[in-house]
Amino acid sequence: MVSLIIISKDRAMQLDLLLRSSDKHCGDLFDETIVVYNASTTEFQKGYDKIQQLWPSVKMIPENDFEPAYRKAVEESLHPILCILSDDCLFYKNVSDYNDQIREVIKREDVFSFILGIGGNSRYSGTTGVWYKMPEFTKHRDILTWDWKTADKGEFQCPIMLAANFYKREDYISCLEIEFNCPSYLEYNMQQKWQKQRKAEMKDLCACLEKQTLVHSLNNRVQDDFKNLSGAEFPFTTITLNSTYLSGKMVDLEALDFSEVNGLHKEIDLIFKEE
Repeated sequence: MVSLIIISKDRAMQLDLLLRSSDKHCGDLFDETIVVYNASTTEFQKGYDKIQQLWPSVKMIPENDFEPAYRKAVEESLHPILCILSDDCLFYKNVSDYNDQIREVIKREDVFSFILGIGGNSRYSGTTGVWYKMPEFTKHRDILTWDWKTADKGEFQCPIMLAANFYKREDYISCLEIEFNCPSYLEYNMQQKWQKQRKAEMKDLCACLEKQTLVHSLNNRVQDDFKNLSGAEFPFTTITLNSTYLSGKMVDLEALDFSEVNGLHKEIDLIFKEE
């Protein structure tokens, strides 16, 4: 029922961490996983070759021209619900207990997207550096819904993100009525062009769990189009992480500290162990 599409560039080790965190926390939520990836050197390609060996069920789509490769991934996905995220995200709390509720809520005609990267505990926007007022929630069982069109600044007014947002397939394909040449412009143009033009006709509600279950750890940056804040607390270059991964080490998911997560974007100190 749900196709997971991950966008990755030069970050096989972080992709491996994401896949393992999904395995641990999400249960049977995703019926297929597709990775659209760019390896800028042969060494980075070795990292993705290792991913394919360790994760044979994951469909890997290499790209050197992002837009057609990404459109192909969306078109060839098999399920009516799509979940989109980038490779530097990871799940850190249990999601699987809520899988049936997530599937049911995203099918509602008044809900545009379901977002795992925010929750009732998410009060800080790491990209803008501001605290924001929580929206007025409606609660049903373990799910919160709100009107994103009237929400305060921050992620609660962003129904379209690369942060484990779930969409009805037809809604997401409509969002792709834009041009883009990289993941950053994919998200930017969906938000700043498509969303602004279509806001009045878009569904009013977004949904999330009571507690955030996914974090976007900005340990590095793989593009220069947008000078996003990264590596301010715990910097790890993609070259260092890739060589560490190829040497037979992995990020120790169990050893990571998520105690200070208070919003979608929060750098996590990466700790390594032998495979």
